[in-house]
Amino acid sequence: MNKQLQIERIEQFLNDHGIDPTETDIPALVDGSLHFDENFSKIKEKFGVKSEEELMEEIRNWEEREQKKRKEEFRNRFENSLKQVERNGKQVSQYYSQTRAYVKAIVNGGPDSLILFSRPGLGKSYQVLSVLKEEGLEKDKDYALISGYSTPLSLYHKLYRNRDKIVVLDDVDGITSSRKALSLLQAVTWSVNGERIVNYETTSDKLEAPSQFEFEGSIIICLNRASSLPELEALRSNVEEDE
Repeated sequence: MNKQLQIERIEQFLNDHGIDPTETDIPALVDGSLHFDENFSKIKEKFGVKSEEELMEEIRNWEEREQKKRKEEFRNRFENSLKQVERNGKQVSQYYSQTRAYVKAIVNGGPDSLILFSRPGLGKSYQVLSVLKEEGLEKDKDYALISGYSTPLSLYHKLYRNRDKIVVLDDVDGITSSRKALSLLQAVTWSVNGERIVNYETTSDKLEAPSQFEFEGSIIICLNRASSLPELEALRSNVEEDE
């Protein structure tokens, strides 16, 4: 074993046993230039060793104990990780089953709106689109996928153009910070006298649709985060949720 590694072993050993290694000339021990008794009075008192050989034997025993302890800790962490993966796997599987059941219900004339809340990466939109495809629906004919959110006016235009389809809003977390956009979605999901009337009051010449229309389709909203805006709470009260 090289000298530097020997020094590091002894330093680790002393630190672990509450002895400041800077108070001992460890390199001198390794070099053999000074007598054991001149440098290791504190170590002798703590461990009762009488020679350098006894000290190194004590260090070897300590290293074996530390290695065994590290292996045990690793095994425990590994087993706990497996249990966590198993628990998460069951939860994700249940989440997928619920999500797919809700989407199928929308396709088959059940609720006309659904909000999916979950952390990113769980495959909300994938599951939704997979069910729509399995049910024989065609993109742009039976359903529309709207990815991303820009402005309330843009959202209004897209809702109007797809007013008789299943509209899937994906990656639209920006909506949760816009009162105007949330109000539009409230109108899409809230029926008054059997009609869901959506309107957009503006004097802008950028409006490319009627200022009011009836939404007759369904809507599925995929979100990664919630919002403290009361409009979102009102929207959530109108629709089916899967979290």
